[in-house]
Amino acid sequence: MIRTGVRRNSGIELHRTQGSNLNFTLSPLLTVASNLFTRMMDAAALEKLGGSDPASLVNLAKVAEQAERYEDMAMAMSKLVKESNRGLQEEERNLLSVAFKNVLGGLRSAWRIMSSLHEKAKASGEDEKKLNIIQSFLSKIEEELKSKCNEVLVSCLE
Repeated sequence: MIRTGVRRNSGIELHRTQGSNLNFTLSPLLTVASNLFTRMMDAAALEKLGGSDPASLVNLAKVAEQAERYEDMAMAMSKLVKESNRGLQEEERNLLSVAFKNVLGGLRSAWRIMSSLHEKAKASGEDEKKLNIIQSFLSKIEEELKSKCNEVLVSCLE
Protein backbone atom coordinates (compact mmCIF):
# COMPACT_ATOMS: atom_id res chain seq x y z
CA MET A 1 0.00 0.00 0.00
CA ILE A 2 1.56 3.30 -1.11
CA ARG A 3 0.28 6.51 0.38
CA THR A 4 -0.25 9.23 -2.17
CA GLY A 5 -1.47 11.89 0.22
CA VAL A 6 -2.85 12.67 3.63
CA ARG A 7 -5.27 15.53 4.12
CA ARG A 8 -6.42 16.70 7.53
CA ASN A 9 -9.65 18.63 7.74
CA SER A 10 -11.56 19.35 10.96
CA GLY A 11 -9.88 16.50 12.82
CA ILE A 12 -10.56 13.84 10.18
CA GLU A 13 -7.60 12.18 8.57
CA LEU A 14 -8.15 11.29 4.95
CA HIS A 15 -5.76 8.82 3.35
CA ARG A 16 -5.63 8.14 -0.36
CA THR A 17 -3.65 5.09 -1.31
CA GLN A 18 -2.58 4.18 -4.79
CA GLY A 19 -5.32 2.24 -6.55
CA SER A 20 -7.83 2.42 -3.71
CA ASN A 21 -10.68 4.52 -2.43
CA LEU A 22 -10.41 7.25 0.12
CA ASN A 23 -10.00 5.93 3.67
CA PHE A 24 -10.66 7.96 6.79
CA THR A 25 -10.03 7.84 10.53
CA LEU A 26 -12.68 9.03 12.97
CA SER A 27 -10.82 8.87 16.25
CA PRO A 28 -9.06 12.26 15.87
CA LEU A 29 -12.44 13.88 15.24
CA LEU A 30 -13.86 12.32 18.40
CA THR A 31 -10.87 13.68 20.32
CA VAL A 32 -11.35 17.17 18.89
CA ALA A 33 -15.06 17.13 19.74
CA SER A 34 -14.49 16.01 23.32
CA ASN A 35 -11.77 18.64 23.81
CA LEU A 36 -14.11 21.31 22.47
CA PHE A 37 -16.75 20.61 25.10
CA THR A 38 -14.42 20.01 28.05
CA ARG A 39 -12.63 23.34 27.66
CA MET A 40 -15.87 25.31 27.97
CA MET A 41 -16.18 27.31 31.18
CA ASP A 42 -18.68 26.32 33.79
CA ALA A 43 -20.93 28.88 35.45
CA ALA A 44 -18.76 29.13 38.59
CA ALA A 45 -15.63 29.87 36.54
CA LEU A 46 -17.58 32.45 34.56
CA GLU A 47 -18.70 34.16 37.78
CA LYS A 48 -15.18 34.15 39.23
CA LEU A 49 -13.63 35.48 36.02
CA GLY A 50 -15.97 38.28 35.12
CA GLY A 51 -18.66 38.80 37.71
CA SER A 52 -22.35 38.81 37.02
CA ASP A 53 -23.18 42.45 36.36
CA PRO A 54 -24.16 43.27 32.75
CA ALA A 55 -21.06 45.35 31.98
CA SER A 56 -18.73 42.56 33.18
CA LEU A 57 -20.58 39.93 31.16
CA VAL A 58 -20.41 42.08 28.01
CA ASN A 59 -16.68 42.64 28.55
CA LEU A 60 -16.15 38.93 29.16
CA ALA A 61 -18.02 38.14 25.93
CA LYS A 62 -15.82 40.60 24.01
CA VAL A 63 -12.64 39.06 25.40
CA ALA A 64 -13.92 35.55 24.65
CA GLU A 65 -14.67 36.64 21.07
CA GLN A 66 -11.13 37.95 20.63
CA ALA A 67 -9.79 34.63 21.89
CA GLU A 68 -12.22 32.78 19.56
CA ARG A 69 -13.75 30.97 22.53
CA TYR A 70 -17.30 31.21 21.26
CA GLU A 71 -18.69 28.64 23.70
CA ASP A 72 -17.60 30.84 26.59
CA MET A 73 -18.92 33.90 24.79
CA ALA A 74 -22.30 32.19 24.37
CA MET A 75 -22.36 31.22 28.04
CA ALA A 76 -21.66 34.82 29.13
CA MET A 77 -24.33 36.22 26.83
CA SER A 78 -26.88 33.59 27.90
CA LYS A 79 -26.23 34.53 31.51
CA LEU A 80 -26.71 38.20 30.63
CA VAL A 81 -30.04 37.46 28.94
CA LYS A 82 -31.27 35.35 31.87
CA GLU A 83 -30.26 37.87 34.53
CA SER A 84 -31.28 41.02 32.69
CA ASN A 85 -34.64 42.57 33.49
CA ARG A 86 -34.51 44.76 30.42
CA GLY A 87 -34.25 44.11 26.70
CA LEU A 88 -30.83 43.74 25.16
CA GLN A 89 -29.05 46.73 23.70
CA GLU A 90 -27.82 46.57 20.10
CA GLU A 91 -24.25 45.66 21.06
CA GLU A 92 -25.47 42.91 23.37
CA ARG A 93 -27.75 41.48 20.68
CA ASN A 94 -24.84 41.47 18.24
CA LEU A 95 -22.59 39.67 20.75
CA LEU A 96 -25.29 37.07 21.41
CA SER A 97 -25.72 36.57 17.68
CA VAL A 98 -21.99 36.22 17.01
CA ALA A 99 -21.55 33.77 19.87
CA PHE A 100 -24.28 31.37 18.84
CA LYS A 101 -23.58 31.78 15.12
CA ASN A 102 -20.03 30.58 15.65
CA VAL A 103 -20.95 27.78 18.05
CA LEU A 104 -23.64 26.52 15.68
CA GLY A 105 -21.42 27.09 12.63
CA GLY A 106 -18.85 24.62 13.93
CA LEU A 107 -21.51 22.03 14.64
CA ARG A 108 -23.14 22.55 11.24
CA SER A 109 -19.78 22.11 9.55
CA ALA A 110 -19.17 18.88 11.49
CA TRP A 111 -22.66 17.67 10.51
CA ARG A 112 -22.02 18.37 6.81
CA ILE A 113 -18.69 16.52 6.91
CA MET A 114 -20.15 13.50 8.69
CA SER A 115 -23.22 13.48 6.46
CA SER A 116 -21.00 13.49 3.38
CA LEU A 117 -18.84 10.69 4.81
CA HIS A 118 -21.98 8.68 5.57
CA GLU A 119 -23.31 9.06 2.04
CA LYS A 120 -19.94 8.16 0.49
CA ALA A 121 -19.52 5.15 2.77
CA LYS A 122 -23.05 3.95 1.95
CA ALA A 123 -22.50 4.39 -1.78
CA SER A 124 -19.17 2.57 -1.75
CA GLY A 125 -20.55 -0.38 0.21
CA GLU A 126 -18.45 0.09 3.36
CA ASP A 127 -18.85 -2.44 6.14
CA GLU A 128 -21.73 -2.08 8.59
CA LYS A 129 -19.47 -1.32 11.57
CA LYS A 130 -18.01 1.79 9.92
CA LEU A 131 -21.47 2.95 8.85
CA ASN A 132 -22.76 2.54 12.41
CA ILE A 133 -19.87 4.58 13.81
CA ILE A 134 -20.53 7.37 11.35
CA GLN A 135 -24.29 7.26 11.98
CA SER A 136 -23.89 7.36 15.76
CA PHE A 137 -21.54 10.33 15.53
CA LEU A 138 -23.93 12.06 13.12
CA SER A 139 -26.77 11.53 15.62
CA LYS A 140 -24.63 12.96 18.43
CA ILE A 141 -23.91 16.09 16.39
CA GLU A 142 -27.63 16.48 15.57
CA GLU A 143 -28.49 16.28 19.28
CA GLU A 144 -25.86 18.90 20.11
CA LEU A 145 -27.27 21.17 17.38
CA LYS A 146 -30.80 20.79 18.75
CA SER A 147 -29.57 21.45 22.27
CA LYS A 148 -27.71 24.64 21.30
CA CYS A 149 -30.64 25.92 19.23
CA ASN A 150 -33.01 25.29 22.15
CA GLU A 151 -30.56 26.97 24.52
CA VAL A 152 -30.55 30.21 22.54
CA LEU A 153 -34.33 30.14 22.10
CA VAL A 154 -35.03 29.47 25.76
CA SER A 155 -32.56 32.12 26.94
CA CYS A 156 -34.14 34.72 24.66
CA LEU A 157 -37.72 33.83 25.58
CA GLU A 158 -37.25 33.96 29.36
